[in-house]
Amino acid sequence: MNELTRRLLHEQNECTLCWVMQDGAPAATTVSFVAMDEKVYLTALDVSARVRALARDPRAVLVISGKGGPVGHSRCVSMQGTCDIADDEQTRDKFFPAFARVVLPDSEKGAQFMAQSMNIPENLVLCFTPAKILPYDAQAMMDQANAL
Repeated sequence: MNELTRRLLHEQNECTLCWVMQDGAPAATTVSFVAMDEKVYLTALDVSARVRALARDPRAVLVISGKGGPVGHSRCVSMQGTCDIADDEQTRDKFFPAFARVVLPDSEKGAQFMAQSMNIPENLVLCFTPAKILPYDAQAMMDQANAL
């Protein structure tokens, strides 16, 4: 994993998750995430279309953009891999507090409340394991073009 990918995983907290629908059509949504243990963790309600689709076909793509953050707007990473649905207590107890701290970094009490509120049976943990990582960095080119 290169430095750009590491930065995006730890300095950004939103990604686009893409999956395959039953008819083969692509689908995507933008969601918050937390990176831990060489994986990317997200959450979704058990009744969501993405949970049903990923349970049927775990192939997925994640895209993390540097837009709006310190990494820079002309940088991103696309990751191809699989997205498993985790519902075990150990994963839930690790994920929800880490996720809440990423989403609410300025409020420890708010993050604790969020983690407790989210850790309900209907709220599942999606565990994305990257198999192929494709970073994209056009920042130097954009900086040169902006200097013209």
